Amino acid sequence: MSGNHFENSDSAFAPLPRPQFQLRSLPPGMRWEVTRRHPIYQNFWNDASLTQITDPQELSLRQLVNEGRLAMLAMIGFSGDPISPETEFTELDSETLPSWMSGAIQPISFRGLTGLLLAYLPEDVIQQIAELFQSDSGAEEDHRIESLLRLHEIPAPFLDQYPDELILSVSPTASVRNLTDDMSAVLESFRRERNISARRNREDLYSSYLQVWDLREGWESGTYVSGRERRLTDIAAELQESLTTIHNWYKRAFELITGHRYSPEHWFRVFGPLKFIDFEGVLELGEILLRRPRRSPTPRAITDTASSSEERDGILSQQSTEDDFEVLDMRMDLRELLAMDLTDEELAERFGADKINLIREYRRRFGDRPGS
Repeated sequence: MSGNHFENSDSAFAPLPRPQFQLRSLPPGMRWEVTRRHPIYQNFWNDASLTQITDPQELSLRQLVNEGRLAMLAMIGFSGDPISPETEFTELDSETLPSWMSGAIQPISFRGLTGLLLAYLPEDVIQQIAELFQSDSGAEEDHRIESLLRLHEIPAPFLDQYPDELILSVSPTASVRNLTDDMSAVLESFRRERNISARRNREDLYSSYLQVWDLREGWESGTYVSGRERRLTDIAAELQESLTTIHNWYKRAFELITGHRYSPEHWFRVFGPLKFIDFEGVLELGEILLRRPRRSPTPRAITDTASSSEERDGILSQQSTEDDFEVLDMRMDLRELLAMDLTDEELAERFGADKINLIREYRRRFGDRPGS
Protein backbone atom coordinates (compact mmCIF):
# COMPACT_ATOMS: atom_id res chain seq x y z
CA MET A 1 0.00 0.00 0.00
CA SER A 2 1.16 3.53 -0.60
CA GLY A 3 2.14 5.78 2.26
CA ASN A 4 -0.33 8.55 1.38
CA HIS A 5 -3.02 7.01 3.56
CA PHE A 6 -1.19 8.37 6.58
CA GLU A 7 0.05 11.73 5.41
CA ASN A 8 -0.41 14.47 7.99
CA SER A 9 -1.34 11.90 10.63
CA ASP A 10 0.11 11.95 14.12
CA SER A 11 -1.14 8.43 14.81
CA ALA A 12 1.66 5.97 15.53
CA PHE A 13 1.48 2.19 15.25
CA ALA A 14 2.64 0.90 18.64
CA PRO A 15 1.48 -1.73 21.12
CA LEU A 16 -0.97 -0.40 23.70
CA PRO A 17 -1.00 -2.82 26.66
CA ARG A 18 -4.21 -3.46 28.50
CA PRO A 19 -4.36 -1.71 31.89
CA GLN A 20 -3.65 -3.96 34.84
CA PHE A 21 -6.71 -5.91 36.05
CA GLN A 22 -8.92 -4.62 33.17
CA LEU A 23 -9.43 -8.05 31.63
CA ARG A 24 -10.12 -9.73 34.95
CA SER A 25 -12.90 -7.25 35.71
CA LEU A 26 -14.96 -8.81 32.91
CA PRO A 27 -17.05 -12.00 33.02
CA PRO A 28 -15.15 -15.08 31.73
CA GLY A 29 -17.06 -15.31 28.46
CA MET A 30 -16.52 -11.63 27.70
CA ARG A 31 -12.78 -12.01 28.39
CA TRP A 32 -12.58 -14.40 25.48
CA GLU A 33 -14.78 -12.28 23.21
CA VAL A 34 -12.69 -9.13 23.64
CA THR A 35 -9.39 -11.03 23.51
CA ARG A 36 -10.06 -12.75 20.21
CA ARG A 37 -11.07 -9.39 18.70
CA HIS A 38 -7.84 -7.68 19.82
CA PRO A 39 -5.35 -7.07 16.97
CA ILE A 40 -2.46 -8.43 19.04
CA TYR A 41 -4.28 -11.73 19.48
CA GLN A 42 -5.25 -11.79 15.81
CA ASN A 43 -1.61 -11.38 14.81
CA PHE A 44 0.19 -13.47 17.43
CA TRP A 45 -2.08 -16.28 18.62
CA ASN A 46 -0.79 -18.87 16.15
CA ASP A 47 2.26 -20.66 17.56
CA ALA A 48 5.18 -21.15 15.21
CA SER A 49 5.84 -24.89 15.22
CA LEU A 50 9.36 -26.03 16.13
CA THR A 51 8.91 -29.77 15.76
CA GLN A 52 10.05 -30.14 12.13
CA ILE A 53 13.02 -27.76 12.30
CA THR A 54 16.48 -29.34 12.22
CA ASP A 55 18.68 -26.39 11.26
CA PRO A 56 20.12 -24.90 14.50
CA GLN A 57 20.09 -21.31 13.22
CA GLU A 58 16.48 -21.53 12.02
CA LEU A 59 15.46 -23.18 15.28
CA SER A 60 17.10 -20.38 17.28
CA LEU A 61 15.33 -17.76 15.15
CA ARG A 62 11.93 -19.46 15.54
CA GLN A 63 12.41 -19.70 19.31
CA LEU A 64 13.18 -15.98 19.41
CA VAL A 65 10.02 -15.29 17.38
CA ASN A 66 7.94 -17.38 19.77
CA GLU A 67 9.37 -15.58 22.78
CA GLY A 68 8.37 -12.27 21.21
CA ARG A 69 4.93 -13.66 20.41
CA LEU A 70 4.36 -14.71 24.02
CA ALA A 71 5.54 -11.31 25.26
CA MET A 72 3.04 -9.57 22.97
CA LEU A 73 0.17 -11.80 24.11
CA ALA A 74 1.09 -11.16 27.75
CA MET A 75 0.57 -7.44 27.09
CA ILE A 76 -3.15 -8.09 26.64
CA GLY A 77 -3.44 -10.57 29.52
CA PHE A 78 -3.30 -13.81 27.51
CA SER A 79 -1.36 -16.85 28.69
CA GLY A 80 -1.45 -20.57 28.08
CA ASP A 81 -2.10 -22.61 24.96
CA PRO A 82 -3.29 -20.72 21.88
CA ILE A 83 -6.97 -20.92 20.93
CA SER A 84 -8.18 -20.21 17.41
CA PRO A 85 -10.10 -16.90 17.32
CA GLU A 86 -12.77 -18.69 15.31
CA THR A 87 -13.67 -20.66 18.46
CA GLU A 88 -16.87 -19.61 20.20
CA PHE A 89 -16.85 -19.44 23.98
CA THR A 90 -19.55 -22.11 24.12
CA GLU A 91 -17.13 -24.48 22.39
CA LEU A 92 -14.52 -24.17 25.14
CA ASP A 93 -14.40 -26.76 27.90
CA SER A 94 -15.81 -24.98 30.95
CA GLU A 95 -13.92 -27.32 33.28
CA THR A 96 -10.50 -26.60 31.80
CA LEU A 97 -10.69 -22.87 31.05
CA PRO A 98 -7.28 -21.18 31.27
CA SER A 99 -6.72 -19.14 34.42
CA TRP A 100 -7.02 -15.81 32.58
CA MET A 101 -10.63 -16.72 31.77
CA SER A 102 -11.65 -17.74 35.29
CA GLY A 103 -13.59 -15.65 37.82
CA ALA A 104 -12.66 -12.44 39.61
CA ILE A 105 -11.22 -14.61 42.42
CA GLN A 106 -8.98 -17.44 41.33
CA PRO A 107 -6.36 -19.78 42.81
CA ILE A 108 -2.77 -19.19 41.78
CA SER A 109 -0.48 -22.04 40.77
CA PHE A 110 3.17 -22.53 41.73
CA ARG A 111 4.01 -21.52 38.15
CA GLY A 112 2.06 -18.33 38.70
CA LEU A 113 3.86 -17.65 41.97
CA THR A 114 7.22 -18.20 40.29
CA GLY A 115 6.20 -15.86 37.50
CA LEU A 116 5.35 -13.15 40.00
CA LEU A 117 8.78 -13.51 41.61
CA LEU A 118 10.47 -13.14 38.25
CA ALA A 119 8.30 -10.17 37.32
CA TYR A 120 8.64 -8.16 40.51
CA LEU A 121 11.86 -9.04 42.37
CA PRO A 122 15.02 -7.00 41.69
CA GLU A 123 17.82 -8.84 39.92
CA ASP A 124 20.08 -9.06 42.99
CA VAL A 125 17.26 -10.54 45.09
CA ILE A 126 16.46 -13.09 42.36
CA GLN A 127 20.13 -14.09 42.43
CA GLN A 128 20.02 -14.71 46.19
CA ILE A 129 16.79 -16.69 45.91
CA ALA A 130 18.28 -18.73 43.05
CA GLU A 131 21.30 -19.62 45.17
CA LEU A 132 18.97 -20.65 47.99
CA PHE A 133 17.00 -22.95 45.68
CA GLN A 134 20.20 -24.34 44.18
CA SER A 135 21.65 -25.27 47.56
CA ASP A 136 18.33 -26.83 48.54
CA SER A 137 18.03 -28.95 45.39
CA GLY A 138 17.82 -32.62 46.34
CA ALA A 139 18.35 -31.86 50.03
CA GLU A 140 16.79 -33.75 52.88
CA GLU A 141 13.79 -32.36 54.72
CA ASP A 142 15.81 -31.07 57.68
CA HIS A 143 18.02 -29.12 55.28
CA ARG A 144 14.90 -27.48 53.79
CA ILE A 145 14.00 -26.19 57.23
CA GLU A 146 17.45 -24.64 57.37
CA SER A 147 16.82 -23.04 53.96
CA LEU A 148 13.57 -21.53 55.21
CA LEU A 149 15.45 -19.97 58.08
CA ARG A 150 18.06 -18.61 55.66
CA LEU A 151 15.26 -17.06 53.61
CA HIS A 152 14.26 -14.88 56.55
CA GLU A 153 17.90 -13.82 57.00
CA ILE A 154 18.35 -12.50 53.44
CA PRO A 155 18.97 -8.73 53.85
CA ALA A 156 16.46 -7.65 51.19
CA PRO A 157 13.62 -5.40 52.47
CA PHE A 158 11.93 -5.79 49.06
CA LEU A 159 11.02 -9.37 50.04
CA ASP A 160 8.76 -8.01 52.78
CA GLN A 161 6.81 -5.75 50.41
CA TYR A 162 3.58 -6.73 48.66
CA PRO A 163 3.31 -7.09 44.88
CA ASP A 164 0.81 -5.13 42.81
CA GLU A 165 -1.02 -8.42 42.30
CA LEU A 166 -3.40 -8.90 45.22
CA ILE A 167 -2.53 -12.30 46.73
CA LEU A 168 -4.29 -13.34 49.92
CA SER A 169 -4.11 -16.29 52.26
CA VAL A 170 -7.70 -17.39 52.89
CA SER A 171 -8.86 -19.60 55.71
CA PRO A 172 -11.11 -22.28 54.18
CA THR A 173 -12.84 -22.81 57.54
CA ALA A 174 -13.92 -19.17 57.95
CA SER A 175 -17.56 -18.25 57.34
CA VAL A 176 -18.52 -16.64 54.04
CA ARG A 177 -19.62 -13.55 55.94
CA ASN A 178 -16.24 -13.15 57.66
CA LEU A 179 -14.42 -13.70 54.38
CA THR A 180 -16.62 -11.12 52.65
CA ASP A 181 -16.06 -8.51 55.37
CA ASP A 182 -12.30 -9.07 55.44
CA MET A 183 -12.05 -9.11 51.65
CA SER A 184 -13.93 -5.82 51.39
CA ALA A 185 -11.58 -4.16 53.87
CA VAL A 186 -8.42 -5.45 52.18
CA LEU A 187 -9.72 -4.60 48.72
CA GLU A 188 -10.65 -1.06 49.72
CA SER A 189 -7.18 -0.49 51.16
CA PHE A 190 -5.47 -1.99 48.08
CA ARG A 191 -7.47 0.22 45.72
CA ARG A 192 -6.89 3.35 47.76
CA GLU A 193 -3.11 2.85 47.96
CA ARG A 194 -2.84 2.25 44.20
CA ASN A 195 -5.52 4.70 43.07
CA ILE A 196 -7.62 1.97 41.44
CA SER A 197 -11.32 2.48 40.80
CA ALA A 198 -13.91 -0.28 40.71
CA ARG A 199 -15.18 -0.90 37.20
CA ARG A 200 -18.87 -0.72 36.51
CA ASN A 201 -20.27 -3.99 35.22
CA ARG A 202 -22.60 -3.42 32.26
CA GLU A 203 -22.86 -7.07 31.33
CA ASP A 204 -26.43 -6.49 30.20
CA LEU A 205 -25.14 -4.25 27.38
CA TYR A 206 -21.86 -5.96 26.48
CA SER A 207 -23.44 -8.01 23.70
CA SER A 208 -24.94 -4.83 22.19
CA TYR A 209 -21.56 -3.11 22.33
CA LEU A 210 -19.88 -5.96 20.46
CA GLN A 211 -22.73 -6.24 17.96
CA VAL A 212 -22.16 -2.64 16.90
CA TRP A 213 -18.39 -3.17 16.90
CA ASP A 214 -18.63 -6.23 14.67
CA LEU A 215 -20.85 -4.48 12.14
CA ARG A 216 -18.66 -1.38 12.11
CA GLU A 217 -15.32 -3.19 11.83
CA GLY A 218 -16.32 -6.10 9.58
CA TRP A 219 -15.82 -8.87 12.15
CA GLU A 220 -16.92 -12.25 10.79
CA SER A 221 -16.14 -15.81 11.89
CA GLY A 222 -13.23 -14.91 14.13
CA THR A 223 -11.49 -12.38 11.89
CA TYR A 224 -11.77 -8.87 10.46
CA VAL A 225 -12.76 -9.04 6.80
CA SER A 226 -11.14 -6.33 4.66
CA GLY A 227 -13.60 -3.98 3.00
CA ARG A 228 -16.58 -5.07 5.13
CA GLU A 229 -16.59 -2.02 7.40
CA ARG A 230 -19.94 -0.24 7.66
CA ARG A 231 -21.11 3.28 8.45
CA LEU A 232 -22.53 4.05 11.85
CA THR A 233 -25.57 5.59 10.19
CA ASP A 234 -26.37 2.33 8.41
CA ILE A 235 -25.91 0.36 11.63
CA ALA A 236 -28.21 2.76 13.48
CA ALA A 237 -30.89 2.27 10.84
CA GLU A 238 -30.55 -1.53 10.92
CA LEU A 239 -30.67 -1.76 14.72
CA GLN A 240 -33.30 1.00 14.98
CA GLU A 241 -31.28 2.99 17.50
CA SER A 242 -30.21 6.64 17.45
CA LEU A 243 -26.83 7.40 15.94
CA THR A 244 -25.68 8.76 19.29
CA THR A 245 -26.50 5.46 21.01
CA ILE A 246 -24.73 3.46 18.31
CA HIS A 247 -21.66 5.66 18.57
CA ASN A 248 -21.58 5.34 22.36
CA TRP A 249 -21.87 1.56 22.13
CA TYR A 250 -19.04 1.50 19.59
CA LYS A 251 -16.79 3.49 21.95
CA ARG A 252 -17.68 1.21 24.84
CA ALA A 253 -16.76 -1.81 22.72
CA PHE A 254 -13.36 -0.27 21.96
CA GLU A 255 -12.82 0.17 25.70
CA LEU A 256 -13.79 -3.44 26.37
CA ILE A 257 -11.38 -4.75 23.73
CA THR A 258 -8.38 -2.52 24.43
CA GLY A 259 -8.92 -1.27 27.99
CA HIS A 260 -8.49 2.34 26.78
CA ARG A 261 -10.89 5.15 25.96
CA TYR A 262 -11.72 5.54 22.31
CA SER A 263 -10.02 8.20 20.23
CA PRO A 264 -8.95 8.18 16.56
CA GLU A 265 -5.33 8.18 17.72
CA HIS A 266 -5.85 5.15 19.94
CA TRP A 267 -7.73 3.32 17.19
CA PHE A 268 -4.91 3.83 14.67
CA ARG A 269 -2.28 2.87 17.21
CA VAL A 270 -3.96 -0.45 18.01
CA PHE A 271 -5.83 -1.40 14.84
CA GLY A 272 -3.78 0.37 12.19
CA PRO A 273 -1.29 -2.48 11.62
CA LEU A 274 -4.09 -5.03 11.33
CA LYS A 275 -6.25 -2.93 9.04
CA PHE A 276 -3.73 -1.15 6.81
CA ILE A 277 -0.49 -3.13 6.60
CA ASP A 278 -0.82 -5.66 3.79
CA PHE A 279 1.59 -8.53 4.46
CA GLU A 280 -0.05 -10.99 2.06
CA GLY A 281 -1.35 -8.73 -0.68
CA VAL A 282 -5.00 -9.48 0.04
CA LEU A 283 -6.25 -6.39 1.86
CA GLU A 284 -9.16 -4.50 0.38
CA LEU A 285 -9.07 -0.97 1.74
CA GLY A 286 -12.68 0.12 1.54
CA GLU A 287 -13.85 3.71 1.32
CA ILE A 288 -15.21 3.72 4.88
CA LEU A 289 -11.88 2.53 6.27
CA LEU A 290 -9.89 5.10 4.31
CA ARG A 291 -12.15 7.92 5.46
CA ARG A 292 -11.82 7.22 9.17
CA PRO A 293 -10.82 10.31 11.18
CA ARG A 294 -7.11 10.23 12.03
CA ARG A 295 -7.22 12.79 14.83
CA SER A 296 -9.52 13.90 17.59
CA PRO A 297 -11.45 17.02 16.55
CA THR A 298 -10.21 20.42 17.66
CA PRO A 299 -13.08 22.87 18.16
CA ARG A 300 -12.67 26.38 16.79
CA ALA A 301 -12.15 29.28 19.14
CA ILE A 302 -15.33 30.78 20.55
CA THR A 303 -16.04 34.30 19.27
CA ASP A 304 -17.19 37.13 21.52
CA THR A 305 -20.56 37.07 19.82
CA ALA A 306 -20.96 33.37 20.46
CA SER A 307 -19.78 33.61 24.05
CA SER A 308 -22.31 36.35 24.74
CA SER A 309 -25.19 34.10 23.82
CA GLU A 310 -26.83 32.70 26.93
CA GLU A 311 -28.03 29.65 25.03
CA ARG A 312 -24.56 28.89 23.64
CA ASP A 313 -22.93 29.37 27.01
CA GLY A 314 -25.23 26.69 28.34
CA ILE A 315 -24.36 24.30 25.54
CA LEU A 316 -20.60 24.77 25.89
CA SER A 317 -20.58 24.50 29.65
CA GLN A 318 -22.45 21.19 29.49
CA GLN A 319 -21.25 19.65 26.23
CA SER A 320 -17.61 20.68 25.63
CA THR A 321 -15.92 17.61 27.09
CA GLU A 322 -14.86 14.65 24.96
CA ASP A 323 -17.59 12.46 26.42
CA ASP A 324 -20.45 14.95 26.08
CA PHE A 325 -19.43 16.48 22.79
CA GLU A 326 -19.75 13.05 21.21
CA VAL A 327 -21.04 14.21 17.82
CA LEU A 328 -17.58 15.53 17.01
CA ASP A 329 -16.27 11.97 16.82
CA MET A 330 -18.97 11.12 14.26
CA ARG A 331 -17.95 13.73 11.73
CA MET A 332 -17.87 11.40 8.77
CA ASP A 333 -21.46 10.23 9.22
CA LEU A 334 -22.77 13.64 10.22
CA ARG A 335 -21.18 15.42 7.27
CA GLU A 336 -22.76 12.92 4.88
CA LEU A 337 -26.16 13.67 6.39
CA LEU A 338 -25.53 17.40 6.17
CA ALA A 339 -24.68 16.99 2.50
CA MET A 340 -28.20 15.62 2.02
CA ASP A 341 -29.49 19.11 2.95
CA LEU A 342 -31.31 17.91 6.07
CA THR A 343 -32.63 20.36 8.63
CA ASP A 344 -31.51 20.34 12.25
CA GLU A 345 -34.80 18.76 13.22
CA GLU A 346 -34.40 15.96 10.67
CA LEU A 347 -30.87 15.30 11.90
CA ALA A 348 -32.11 15.19 15.47
CA GLU A 349 -34.51 12.40 14.50
CA ARG A 350 -31.48 10.27 13.70
CA PHE A 351 -29.18 11.37 16.52
CA GLY A 352 -31.83 11.69 19.20
CA ALA A 353 -34.21 14.58 19.89
CA ASP A 354 -32.13 15.77 22.86
CA LYS A 355 -29.15 16.44 20.55
CA ILE A 356 -30.62 19.27 18.47
CA ASN A 357 -28.65 21.99 20.31
CA LEU A 358 -25.52 19.89 19.96
CA ILE A 359 -26.08 19.59 16.20
CA ARG A 360 -26.53 23.36 15.90
CA GLU A 361 -23.29 23.88 17.82
CA TYR A 362 -21.52 21.45 15.50
CA ARG A 363 -22.63 23.47 12.49
CA ARG A 364 -21.35 26.69 14.07
CA ARG A 365 -17.97 25.30 15.09
CA PHE A 366 -17.14 23.54 11.85
CA GLY A 367 -18.74 25.91 9.40
CA ASP A 368 -21.43 23.60 8.06
CA ARG A 369 -24.43 25.40 6.54
CA PRO A 370 -27.90 24.53 7.83
CA GLY A 371 -30.19 22.67 5.55
CA SER A 372 -33.15 24.36 3.97
